[in-house]
Amino acid sequence: MSVSFRDFINTLMENGLLVTVRDKLSVFHEIAYYMWKYDGRKAVFFENVSESDIPVAGNVCFNKTALALSLGIDRKLLHSYLENSLNHMSKPKEISSPDFKYIDRKVDLYNLPILKHYEKDAGRYVTAGVVFAKDPDINFQNASIHRLLLLDKNTFAIRVVPRHLFKIMQKHHKQGKSLRVSIAIGVHPAVLLAAAYPLEYGENELYLANSLMRNKLRTFYCEFSETYVPSHAEIVLEGEIPPRNLVDEGPFADILCLYDIVRKQPVIKVNRMYLRENPIYHALLPAGMEHKVLMSFPREHKMYSELSKVAEIVDINLTTGSGCWLNAIISIRKRSEEEPKLLIKKAFEVNHSLKHVIIVDCDIDVYNLSSVDFAIATRFQASKDIVILENVRGSSLDPSADQETLLTSKMGIDATAPLKGREKFEKADFPIEVKRRLK
Repeated sequence: MSVSFRDFINTLMENGLLVTVRDKLSVFHEIAYYMWKYDGRKAVFFENVSESDIPVAGNVCFNKTALALSLGIDRKLLHSYLENSLNHMSKPKEISSPDFKYIDRKVDLYNLPILKHYEKDAGRYVTAGVVFAKDPDINFQNASIHRLLLLDKNTFAIRVVPRHLFKIMQKHHKQGKSLRVSIAIGVHPAVLLAAAYPLEYGENELYLANSLMRNKLRTFYCEFSETYVPSHAEIVLEGEIPPRNLVDEGPFADILCLYDIVRKQPVIKVNRMYLRENPIYHALLPAGMEHKVLMSFPREHKMYSELSKVAEIVDINLTTGSGCWLNAIISIRKRSEEEPKLLIKKAFEVNHSLKHVIIVDCDIDVYNLSSVDFAIATRFQASKDIVILENVRGSSLDPSADQETLLTSKMGIDATAPLKGREKFEKADFPIEVKRRLK
């Protein structure tokens, strides 16, 4: 398996999964547009950037197969591999000589090829930056991915949702202290996957990344922020989030390709920069497949793990049309007539962002919407096979939900065939010996 971001870029190239663009393109919309053209199909490497000497790589994990390739496994093993890694998290080895070097001059973020993606975005955004921060009370370091709006040559606005980084930040700000952080850009996909996984507070995401990388991750200690970062990172920034300094952040196209609202958010004052020799900037296209894969697969796996405790799960598809976030199709080996409806309710409990859940039999391909449509058309009766929940917590990403209370309505569909009389629901097929012989 690859052990760094640039190693994986080379792996994609060797497998014919990367397109190199040699035309000079601008960070203002043009690079993002090319990424959109190849979205879900290939990674893209931009050699010539109008506003920077640093090349850009995007669409790196453009589907689950590419994510699996970065881990050196088959796509079918993603769930079991992640589960095993979660059960064997280990501390990465610290080294004193990272691949990046300190840049001994005044920080100027405009030297980085930070992209403005869509027409109405508030500005240029870092979208693949992993932010590291330390909670000194329990000697715990958190890693999480945050969008960063470029404000000036040493300042970002950072979108912080009320999770772990927010908790650490609040601890510091209540004492009137700035929170020191580091930001790594251009890291191995295992680090991004770990940073996106919803671990419990106090669990170190780099330990998970190290397990995913078969104990090949190396870290470097950044003295200013008192954090450990991947030693292979292409770009590392250090800075601080001061208290009582909020600015407008947004609009920004989020995972549904809808513009998120403008909010007051904190800023990061960047005071240190580290670069690899000939660094590569990682750009993640908002609402692109890389965004959806990295954001949704950890949630999908958590659903797979929890729902497998109550049913025999065959597969789960968080659908692309819903941003791989709001709608789920789940196939099962059905054991009782009550099981699908119980599973629908459990799915909503496990993943509060879900809005619609469809349960199908194991003969239905959850990635083939025509197959799912067939199941709904032939195995579902609206009068008895539907579950509707009202005034329950939903996702802030759903514009149809109440954006103040986040309350919404949810629907589940049992599109499984009854256990009794299943023969009339069997799809016509060819003899297996014919299919094998004429394969």
